[in-house]
Amino acid sequence: MSLYDRQYMRFEPEPARSNPLYWFMGLMLVGYFAQVLSALVLKSGAVTTFLSLSGEGLLHGRAWGLVSYVFAHDPGNPLHLILNLLIVFMAGRVVQDDVGRRRFVWICLFSALGGALFYIVFHLGGLHAPLLGASAVAMGLMTAYCLARPEEPVTFLLFLVLPVTIKPKYLVIGLAAVEVIFLTAEWQGLSSVASSAHLGGMAAAYLYYRKAVFGRRFFPASRKSRAAVRRPVAQPRFTVNLTSRTALRSEVDRILDKINSQGFGSLSDEEKRLLDQARDILGKQS
Repeated sequence: MSLYDRQYMRFEPEPARSNPLYWFMGLMLVGYFAQVLSALVLKSGAVTTFLSLSGEGLLHGRAWGLVSYVFAHDPGNPLHLILNLLIVFMAGRVVQDDVGRRRFVWICLFSALGGALFYIVFHLGGLHAPLLGASAVAMGLMTAYCLARPEEPVTFLLFLVLPVTIKPKYLVIGLAAVEVIFLTAEWQGLSSVASSAHLGGMAAAYLYYRKAVFGRRFFPASRKSRAAVRRPVAQPRFTVNLTSRTALRSEVDRILDKINSQGFGSLSDEEKRLLDQARDILGKQS
């Protein structure tokens, strides 16, 4: 079997049924349409109550609301769902390619939990309005995207009209600043936007990405502890006998399996160079 017979090298799109990004978006749509049908046919908000997060729900043991709220949206405001779907799709597909499917799922889960916990703490003692919507996960994925590609300029439409190009490392700072500003309005009861949940999703995604992808502490070390840390020992360089097709194929299989489990962004510079060389060498053999 030649190198290009492998699924990874054909660059064919993965089937939607095995892609967690499409599963997540599908559950968002299923939850929304279940809410709409319940409201129109049964004249009931039971589905929204079941999925959303509220103080009353937690008191009645509906702990699943800490996560399930991301699959519920305002039935009378489809724009909220559409915007979340767009952000989840655009940021999520890049994050999933960079970190792999397993870490993508964990980022979504931590963002949802972080958003719920921030919302609960911020509204402690007055958790009356239910929390619903996938904005916490959308903001978490945006944060992960900005951490994965901090120097790669992106262009977006400000207010859906004005095109703006900015580096992601500045974009995430701007998003956090805007959410903090809106947080004051939420605190005063002047805004129905759950900025506390947005910030919670961003914080949770940042902490998980810092630990799982960068391999750093959840929280920055103090000056004293940083001074005591030794420099990491340089990893030994590996070499592959390029004249031996068996050895080369074995190493390429290892790298491709790593891409499948951890994403292309997990490869070292040497592994990327070897993959390029393997394309030229093994691609000549049918």
